[in-house]
Amino acid sequence: LMDLVVEKGYEGITIQEIADRADLNRATFYLHFTSKEELLLAGLGQRFDELVAAMAGVENIGAPWDNVAYDLLLFCHVADHAALYKALFGARGLGLAMHQVIAYMASVLERDIRDVAPEDEQDSAKIPIAAHFFAGALFAILKWWLDNDMPIPPEEMAMLSNRLCSYGAVAVFSSWSQAADP
Repeated sequence: LMDLVVEKGYEGITIQEIADRADLNRATFYLHFTSKEELLLAGLGQRFDELVAAMAGVENIGAPWDNVAYDLLLFCHVADHAALYKALFGARGLGLAMHQVIAYMASVLERDIRDVAPEDEQDSAKIPIAAHFFAGALFAILKWWLDNDMPIPPEEMAMLSNRLCSYGAVAVFSSWSQAADP
């Protein structure tokens, strides 16, 4: 399915094409999946699980937004699978994929935020709100990066993303306005 998405976009793919590519019949496909959407979500979940497993190998230095290594792994992962992500996130892409990516990123971030949150904040609505904020911001940055053919190397994007998540856009770009002040 992922190869077909890159070749022709998600919307135009049929179950028969997926079955043909996998060298099986439609009935076998339906033994494992009820729809191409279910297959897509399973495939994306597998890619995300691989990324999270790689992130688990990064030395934990506290809050996830303080560790640029997480951002670098994310940008390298997207760069390695750029054709797929461009097809899914592009103008003719699929909202389902966008929601899956944001929800998955938010769930990982929420877990990591809970690891550093004080005990009295564990039930706070602030944690899932912050996780979704970071996930949505990361998704927006990744989409811009892909839409513009990755003009900035993953290492630089990781640093920028990390600084934006850690300090916010106002703090990151405040030096611009200070430099312009007389």
